[in-house]
Amino acid sequence: MTFGFGAGTYQHAYLSIPVVNEPGAGSVDWNAIRNALDNKYAQGEKTLYQSRWWRKVDRPYRSLLEEEALIRLWKKTEAVTFFAQHLEKMSSVLAKTLEEQISQMPNPGTP
Repeated sequence: MTFGFGAGTYQHAYLSIPVVNEPGAGSVDWNAIRNALDNKYAQGEKTLYQSRWWRKVDRPYRSLLEEEALIRLWKKTEAVTFFAQHLEKMSSVLAKTLEEQISQMPNPGTP
């Protein structure tokens, strides 16, 4: 999972699941991951830079060019809680979905 900011005219904060080029990443059912996040966390999009799933951060933190967002970030405690809750929920959905996928994979040590 990543937390990022758009560039140029798209200066918004977003949460995303980046494309991973690691061994075994091709065996992950990314459609199931996207569907789980859409249904159990929040509706997302499929294309942004190199992401498999992404969504803009909710207001007031969506645009860090707005005064309200900057003040809330400066106060820290509210912002930390806000982002931690989102990351925790996304992590939970990802973990459960990946555990389901792994449990359905054949065990290489079994005949």
